[in-house]
Amino acid sequence: RHRMTRAARSCAIVVSEQLDRRHEAIQQRRAVLADFEARMPAGNPEVQGARAELAYALRRRGDLDGASVLLEEALAIHTRDSPGNVLVLAMILELLAVVRFEQGDLPTALQLRERIVALHDSAGSSLVEAQRARQDAATMRFPFDPERALALQQGVVDALAARPDLVLESARAVACLASMKGGNGDHAGALGILESVLGTYEDRPATDPARLLVLGNLAEARARTGKVQ
Repeated sequence: RHRMTRAARSCAIVVSEQLDRRHEAIQQRRAVLADFEARMPAGNPEVQGARAELAYALRRRGDLDGASVLLEEALAIHTRDSPGNVLVLAMILELLAVVRFEQGDLPTALQLRERIVALHDSAGSSLVEAQRARQDAATMRFPFDPERALALQQGVVDALAARPDLVLESARAVACLASMKGGNGDHAGALGILESVLGTYEDRPATDPARLLVLGNLAEARARTGKVQ
């Protein structure tokens, strides 16, 4: 019965968020957190996950300070009691990085992103998770240190290129690298990156997401450089 109640609550929260009834979603997430805190030890990862989800709901409503307080609490408790649960810790750090970024604290947001990278490296996370974390960190570093960000993103591209089974992730990484090049004023370099991988994607099915992503970015890069075909 308890599992059914949890499932019903989860469904109600999803419906409220999809209908953009954010106040209801916050009330429901508060109820879930209170229920977990009443039944579970304070350090249980599920409790911190519920706290982070409430913070997410508050952030969506624009309450960045409220979200920040909850996430700092979740981070402190989780680090103390359940540091081995990488998934929950990464979720807390991810949300906190977003909140800090939206608060305008870019240096702290970048530090949190780089902490997520180190976390995935030390935990032996999947290649996709690790490279997504690197790409997020590179993207956030770009305004401060574009050359370092480009080098980091090139590393993501190289790591994913070795895995033909991750073609969509690879295409996303290439598109991100090209976007950084263009953002740094090197539109010819952005075009060169996309043209260098064109052969990998142009023969894929017409509706293939990776093909559409690369060809779409290539068309934009050609337009910016006056090399429209």
